[in-house]
Amino acid sequence: MALQLNRLIFLARGEVLSIPSALGLEVKCVRGDLWITQHADSDDNIIGAGQCFVLDRPGLVLVSALLGRAVLVLQRVQTASATAFPRAA
Repeated sequence: MALQLNRLIFLARGEVLSIPSALGLEVKCVRGDLWITQHADSDDNIIGAGQCFVLDRPGLVLVSALLGRAVLVLQRVQTASATAFPRAA
């Protein structure tokens, strides 16, 4: 499956989405439950509908539909610019 940003991605139960270079992406779970495993991270992460997880490590990431069908969106993490917040007087 080709990596698609800002689009709904549908996974069947047990289906795995492999993301070869995921640093700086955010996984948003729209429906279902997702199991997320990052390269060189001893902890796995499980998120449910309405939750997000920022991928903070370089390398391979596996995202799996845990208990049933799941829907997710991948997008780049937006960083706030210095001009986004006014300075205090």
